Amino acid sequence: MDRGRIDAIRMLTICAALSVPGLAGAESVLDKLNKALQHLPKPPAATQAATSSAPVNTAMSAQAPAASATPEGVKALIAATPAISAGPFYLGMPADKALAQMKASGLTVNSDNERQPYMFQVRQVPNQTYVSGTQGSSVDTSRGSEGVEMGFAMYPNPSVVTYIDRVLRFLPDQGPTVGATVAALRKKYGHESYTDLTTNKMHWVLDSRGHPWSAEKVRDYLHGPGLCEEIMGYRPRNVAPQVTMGIGTFADVKNNAACRDVVTIAARINFAVPGSNLSSIRDVDHDYSRANLPGTAGDRVWDAVANGVIQEVQVDIYDHALAVNAAVVSHEVAVRGLNQQTQQQIENAKQRGGPKL
Repeated sequence: MDRGRIDAIRMLTICAALSVPGLAGAESVLDKLNKALQHLPKPPAATQAATSSAPVNTAMSAQAPAASATPEGVKALIAATPAISAGPFYLGMPADKALAQMKASGLTVNSDNERQPYMFQVRQVPNQTYVSGTQGSSVDTSRGSEGVEMGFAMYPNPSVVTYIDRVLRFLPDQGPTVGATVAALRKKYGHESYTDLTTNKMHWVLDSRGHPWSAEKVRDYLHGPGLCEEIMGYRPRNVAPQVTMGIGTFADVKNNAACRDVVTIAARINFAVPGSNLSSIRDVDHDYSRANLPGTAGDRVWDAVANGVIQEVQVDIYDHALAVNAAVVSHEVAVRGLNQQTQQQIENAKQRGGPKL
């Protein structure tokens, strides 16, 4: 990519954040968006070919198969997305259904009174609203609280869930045991790929169809540039740069080819063992040189704290393959809009003729 092209892409800026009057209104907006998406014209064959052979965002060439970084490729990924869930929310869930379920679940309290869902516009794509995700929580004084955050694939892709962050918090001495929680997580997601001693987390690493990676592939992933969720920095309130500047805005993402075909699940478990000082699996195994315990090697540390009482459980589910390719498609639309505006500015300047000297 030449320097002028890079500078042009960097000029893409957020025009304004939309004010959303309420969840019911947001749902009607999404209904309109979904109808509009169904009638979007397909890109010309020449444009698709150019995208496949030389994506506008050079970071993408190492990040996802070119065949997937197209509107048709993203739709194929959505059709094959494993419906991995956290509570009633699942990957590939249509955004309008996810928003309706948030309301039905009472997840209507938003941090800092932010409007939901998160929406923004870019100047280079006029008359279009980008819906990046939503966040909400509920509080039950008799049981505890629940919080959910989700990210959506954005225009011109079908608006579906690409990641879920769900937190359950329990009142003192009201939570289940660690043993029961670990067993429930394994029943739902299978045995974890590895356990991270430093974060009290169980991790599952799957391909984009939901099949567990081999132990060798997981080891390569852990020794790579970094975990995909950390590299990408997903958060619906902060993903506008994915549209305006492309995936290359995230450090090292172009060097981690794993993110093009991976779904990850992480479960962070906070607990305390009554009658002891154990409140972390780090208290069981102090060998930080083995921070990530592979496969069944993590069983020992979880068994050692099985009688612990859960204070909080956080489950994060990320479909990186879908999120990355959808973001590239969204970025391509913005770049085309920028190019059209730039060309129009040039044509307007030509029509003005030379100066009167």
